[in-house]
Amino acid sequence: MFEKKNNKNRVINVIRRWIKEFFYDFEDDEQLIQALEKFCDQDIAQFPDPSISKWSESLKKILKDQVRKSMILLFFYLFIYLFIYLFIQIQIQIV
Repeated sequence: MFEKKNNKNRVINVIRRWIKEFFYDFEDDEQLIQALEKFCDQDIAQFPDPSISKWSESLKKILKDQVRKSMILLFFYLFIYLFIYLFIQIQIQIV
């Protein structure tokens, strides 16, 4: 029993690390995000051992945080792009 629980913890830790360190796999793939949420809700959350099932909400929170960070970064890049574009337009009009 302990070995099975240990293996499940390893799988969850791999998923957690994948979300945190390799989020670019998820950025443009809404289906992958939905599949992971479904896996958390239907497989991990339904696991009889509470020490495993508690990871469902934790993984979903990490995923949500990463999506939020990605959106903030996207808006930041768009703002910088707009700023540079306007700056160039002003410089062209001055010259």
